Amino acid sequence: MKQRMMALLLVICLLCTACAGTDKKNTETETPQGQDEEQQEGQAGAVPEISYTDYSQKCVDEDTGTVVLKIEENCPVVTLPGNEDAQNFMNRAFEQQHTKNEIKQESCFSKADDAFSGLTEEEQGQWSNYRYSYMYETMYASKNILSLKASQVEEMGEEQPYQDVVAYTFYVPEGKLLTLSDVFSDEKAVREIAAQYIQEKVNSPEYAKYLLEDYESYVYDILTEDDFYFNEQGMVIICNPNLLTEYVAGVIEITVPYEALKDVMDEKIWKEYQ
Repeated sequence: MKQRMMALLLVICLLCTACAGTDKKNTETETPQGQDEEQQEGQAGAVPEISYTDYSQKCVDEDTGTVVLKIEENCPVVTLPGNEDAQNFMNRAFEQQHTKNEIKQESCFSKADDAFSGLTEEEQGQWSNYRYSYMYETMYASKNILSLKASQVEEMGEEQPYQDVVAYTFYVPEGKLLTLSDVFSDEKAVREIAAQYIQEKVNSPEYAKYLLEDYESYVYDILTEDDFYFNEQGMVIICNPNLLTEYVAGVIEITVPYEALKDVMDEKIWKEYQ
C-alpha cells in the first residue's frame, strides 16, 4: 500500500512539472524575451500623426435667416502610437484653445447679430457677414519636435481686421510645450541673434516703407514663448502686425538658420537638426 501511495505521488509530481513546463512555454511563445522593450522603444520614437477636426459653421439671424457670422476653425488631433501620455498632453493644449475659441465665437456672434439687427431693411439686404477664423497648420513633425502655427482673423466691421499668428512647439517624447528656456541655454544670446535677423528682414525693401517710427525699441521683444516654431530651415519667428510695422505689412516671418543657433541651442534639440 505504501509503495502504491509513493508511486501515485510520483505520478502527480511528474504531471505538475509537465504542466508548469507547458505554461512557461506558452508564455514565452506569446511574449518572446525583449519584444515588449523593443516595441515600446520603437513606438516611443514614432512621428506624430496630425489630423484636423473641422468646427467651421455659419451663424444666422433668427428672424431673417441671414448669415451674420462665418466661423472658420479647425482643431489638431495628435496620434502618437505607444505614447498615450504625451499624446494626451498635446491634445489637451488644443482642446483648451478650442474652448477659448468657442467663448470668443459666442461674443462675435452676439456682436454681429446686434450690428445686423440695428440696420434698416435695405441695409440688411446689403449685409456682408462678419468672420471669425482660427486655423492651424502643421509646420514640422518628427519623433522629437512637433511645430504648428495658428492664424486668427476677426473681421467684425472695423476698418482693419484683427490678425494674429501664434505658434505651438512640442517636445514629442514628453508632450511638453516648449519654452525658450527649454530650447536655448542662453535666452539673452538668442534674443540678440534673433534681433539681427529681424532687423535685416524688416529693413528689406519689402517692409522698410511700413516701419513704425519707434520700431527699434521693440525688436528684442518680438521673440516670445508663443511666437516661434521650427521647420527644415531653422527657427521661424513670427512678427505680427502693428509691432514693428504698420498693419498693411501683414504678418512677417523671419527664419534664423540652425547654424546661427547651434551655440545657444539645447543639446537634445540641436541633435534633431544636425
